[in-house]
Amino acid sequence: TEIYTLSLHDALPICANPCRAAKHVICEHCREVLDFDDSVNSVLESIWLPKVTRVGPNCFQDCSNLRHISLPVVKYIGDGAFRHCRSLRSVSLGARDIGDNAFGGCWQLQNASLPLARDVTGGIFHQCGSLKTVSMPVATRVQRSAFQGCTSLTAVSLPVVTSVGPYAFCACANLETVSLPSLKSVDHTAFDGGCRRLSKDKIFAPDHAKRDRKSTRLNSSHVRTS
Repeated sequence: TEIYTLSLHDALPICANPCRAAKHVICEHCREVLDFDDSVNSVLESIWLPKVTRVGPNCFQDCSNLRHISLPVVKYIGDGAFRHCRSLRSVSLGARDIGDNAFGGCWQLQNASLPLARDVTGGIFHQCGSLKTVSMPVATRVQRSAFQGCTSLTAVSLPVVTSVGPYAFCACANLETVSLPSLKSVDHTAFDGGCRRLSKDKIFAPDHAKRDRKSTRLNSSHVRTS
């Protein structure tokens, strides 16, 4: 079965036997996706869920062939919901609340547009080695390991972020420019682990930002105040 169309009017709790061979899942009336049957992980390529507002934790985790997501009205995405979806190349979602590790390990993810997300949550793009562009214009916090291991990321602009957590940009080997004009505090480990291309004139932060004095590297080498 190439395409499986669901007619549920409320929640899609567990998409079991009927769509085990489906590459494309459509549900025009579902409003929540709470869980998904592990047996479809290797074949599922696309989901079209036009009325879903909530995607549960780990829901589509390890769907290794999932390439396209259509969730036009989604508001909440749970922890690990799309973790290890290794074929995803682009995401554009209007969710306000996104859980930790939501897209962690999506190796081929290149572009992410999350215009309403409140926070860059913990590990949200952890080990997304192909990630090149990120748009999160209203996010106010960058949490632990959010971009850790994003080795293709060269520039980040987060205009209203006020705090950056531990290891947030750790091991971003090609990161060259970071713009954080609203920054108030940053953990001393935020840029640890081989951010080789960053230098004092390539991180832009206000002069009142509080930086942990334990990190001489961050204070003297990485941050240009304005």
